[in-house]
Amino acid sequence: MSKDKKNGCRAMLTMESVTIKVPVGMSKYLLAMNPEMELTRNINSRMERYYVKYFLGEMKDAIYHPPTYFDNVYEDEWITDPLSIEMIRDIDKSDVIGVHLIESPVLGPISPKDLSGGVKTLMLMAFADQEKVFNASACGDNCAKWILKIGQEKDLTINLNHIMNFGEDSFEAKILNTGEVVHDMLEFYKNCRTICIGDSMKGKHKVVIKNNRLHYEFEIKRNITIIKGDSATGKTTLINMIRQFTNLGNSSGIELVCDVPCRVLEGIDWQIILHNISGNIIFIDEENAFIKTEQFAKAVREADNYFVLITRENLYNLPYSVEEIYGLHSSGK
Repeated sequence: MSKDKKNGCRAMLTMESVTIKVPVGMSKYLLAMNPEMELTRNINSRMERYYVKYFLGEMKDAIYHPPTYFDNVYEDEWITDPLSIEMIRDIDKSDVIGVHLIESPVLGPISPKDLSGGVKTLMLMAFADQEKVFNASACGDNCAKWILKIGQEKDLTINLNHIMNFGEDSFEAKILNTGEVVHDMLEFYKNCRTICIGDSMKGKHKVVIKNNRLHYEFEIKRNITIIKGDSATGKTTLINMIRQFTNLGNSSGIELVCDVPCRVLEGIDWQIILHNISGNIIFIDEENAFIKTEQFAKAVREADNYFVLITRENLYNLPYSVEEIYGLHSSGK
């Protein structure tokens, strides 16, 4: 019983059917204010354990480019959910002002459609229909901890086309390709090596290309690397120098240093050439329209090579990591 001070009367409160919605991360639970029901819910929540399930490599019906999907399906309430606010602040270093306004330290006021592909993909994992599977290769390694967090609170299956780094701490995940449950990065990596995305990832390769005027130096970490940049930044010159060295060797006046062969792939016979290349770093300029085709994407997935693609366009057919997109810049030397 409680007394209404304004009206001077008493109001009866009952505890039989008071139900409230409580957000816990992404999930919504109906919490009945009844001690026995609360005890049952707590026991069940301890018994029901979730962990992320991964399908590695090409997966039929997976949403290949989650950022575009997000732009067309997201709900306003996703943006202001406490989980989204945390992820946007952590990944994009931006603050949610409202459902239609985010304050970015780099871009200023932006809309949800201007968020990073990684954050968009994470929100889809958290809030979209559970039967949807999203390509997590749209996420960088800085999204890994959030994938694990989401997977602890819902039944989550994702598609991965590269080896994501989940950090040094232990975690639990199931690899659908093999049926194994892994508990750390070492076990995860061993499983990746046994299936389609493992063979093409053999560690880092340093590449140095130079002549008496220019010096390019970079490190290839994954099987697909994207180089973007404005005009006149040296992208075409890089391709030309590799081509000249491949054709003429040291007599070209160019020095190319790498622990694996480097070469340029181009022209209408690219499929025949690629079929006969193994263990190379292959450079491709954006003038080759075949890099946007599904045939090329399939060839990349099946090849035992590294690919460095010089393009300004997004290549939605290819499973590259957002962390392997680079730009060329001058050191001033």
